Amino acid sequence: MMIGVVASDDSVGICRSDDPDGCAVHGNSMLQRLSPSSTKIKLGSGTEVLWESIDGGATQRCLTIAVWTRVESQEDCQSQAVEAENDYYQFQSQDDGGGLCGTAPYCYDKKPVGNPWKIYKSPDATTCTCTNGWPSESHYCPSTGTAKCTSCDDGYSLSTSAQCEPTVLWPVQGGKRCVESKGEPVWRSWNLATGCKKAIHCQERAIRKGHRYFLYFAKKQTCWTGSYCETKDSKNWDLYENSATPSVRRRQSLPVKAHDFTKPFSETCPQYSDSLPKKDVFLKAHNYHRCLHGIDPLHWDRKVEENSKLGSDSCAERGSLEHTKSYEMTPSSAENLAAGSNALLATTAWYDEIILDGYTWPGEKTLKVSGHYTVMVWKDTKKLGCSEAVNTAAHHQKGGYVVDCCHYADQPGNMGGMWEANVPAKEWKNDVEFCCQEAFEKPDCDSDCEYQAFRLREWESI
Repeated sequence: MMIGVVASDDSVGICRSDDPDGCAVHGNSMLQRLSPSSTKIKLGSGTEVLWESIDGGATQRCLTIAVWTRVESQEDCQSQAVEAENDYYQFQSQDDGGGLCGTAPYCYDKKPVGNPWKIYKSPDATTCTCTNGWPSESHYCPSTGTAKCTSCDDGYSLSTSAQCEPTVLWPVQGGKRCVESKGEPVWRSWNLATGCKKAIHCQERAIRKGHRYFLYFAKKQTCWTGSYCETKDSKNWDLYENSATPSVRRRQSLPVKAHDFTKPFSETCPQYSDSLPKKDVFLKAHNYHRCLHGIDPLHWDRKVEENSKLGSDSCAERGSLEHTKSYEMTPSSAENLAAGSNALLATTAWYDEIILDGYTWPGEKTLKVSGHYTVMVWKDTKKLGCSEAVNTAAHHQKGGYVVDCCHYADQPGNMGGMWEANVPAKEWKNDVEFCCQEAFEKPDCDSDCEYQAFRLREWESI
């Protein structure tokens, strides 16, 4: 079984730290370094030689590789890269001859580390021109047609066709601010940044994050971005709104309604389909419910998803639900579990704790009644990763024992003393039709899009 090295050390028994001292503390023998001369050896019959290392003797990782797995050999790691049509892989040798492996289509951002990671690049890698942006590599360089850009230079933004086009400022309302822009410093790294010398750079930040609005305070060179905005007067801020977004904000105060589980969810959101990939069901259903309360959508994160598999796999194997040490993982995460369900039913059932008799707002003491719901809508949380596992042993019911597990990271929810600042009032701010559009019609953000959403530019200080 492949084991992701993104879980807590005591869960998988291997070191995940980039600090060699951290590895020694946990008693792991991960510090055996690759020989600098071991870059080219002949593989099995009919295969290519190992790719050259691009490190020049240094130990570093690609930041575009968020998840890595255990493999039997470096050859297996290279085979994974070839199969995925990726031109890069990173590999860390271990004492038993195997190692840790991750692959990526490009590797522009690197990080020096203490552990013996090495980065390898295909000799057949192609590079193609991306005008006004990063050069494209790997399968982003098609034999015909236009290459896909992965990121743009300052003054340019990615279009829907993945080209870098000049940034044109959105319409502005002077002297306006979003109520949502006021919050605790703990979450400002996502929504708020300083060092922004031009409003256009703030807009590019909003585009990367998929946000509809941005605020700019020219005197303090401060930038805020967000998906929703209840306006108020403010002499120092200017409010910019993307007029190209397909729907208009409909802020109201509507009563919360429970789901009717006797009807298909497509009667609530016609855009929903049972044929959606499981990942999309988890993410879009979560963002639909957050939209109802006017809370920014979550972004999918592969590392968080990999962590969640420890919860779904272990509970399915055990045949009962028991939380992992998710808050001790990297990244620290809150966790929701459900059994005998599926991605949609689990998500809607967690949300419906809002209508339980024992739930009150405000009221941190009701966490025992509504903890699944509050984690879902926690305002500061930015990343989501979920998984599903099934135990088909004969003694389980027909269809097996199904476990759904979701992890919530980049400020995990249900943290003491932060409840009222993060849990919305027991009312809807947006109507159902609007939130169905927001969640299910918004273009998908792939792994490269997610990486760029969280990647800081040189001007962004937080």
